[in-house]
Amino acid sequence: MQKEIVNVLTTYKANVMHEQTLNNDNSSSFYYCFDDAVEVIFRNISNSIRFKYTWEDVMLILELKDEYYDLCSQHITDDTICEFPVEIDEEDLRKHILFHAPYNDLEITEEDLIEILDAELVYFEQNGALRDAGEWLN
Repeated sequence: MQKEIVNVLTTYKANVMHEQTLNNDNSSSFYYCFDDAVEVIFRNISNSIRFKYTWEDVMLILELKDEYYDLCSQHITDDTICEFPVEIDEEDLRKHILFHAPYNDLEITEEDLIEILDAELVYFEQNGALRDAGEWLN
């Protein structure tokens, strides 16, 4: 499930900061919650994957994804405003997660990882965090 949004999925933190800067209305701002994201992911993955991985496994995947952002210096803080769009190499992100998962006692296939990351899109969509890149730039 690819969206032509110039990798807004992989830059949700940058988008949150940009949205907060534009709106100054905290009621419409999106705050990423790992627990909520895992809950939505579990509701939107296939049964075979749902029974193969635990809540903690999916949380670890999201934490490894966040770690990748840190390593790429794409992790956005409250004091950071960056230019849009910010591009993240999704294949490199998957490689990072697949490489580090076994060190955390998680064996996962690339196909399962892709389904889990795609299911995370639903969480972003439900919270209005996926937008056309033009909306973020204007």
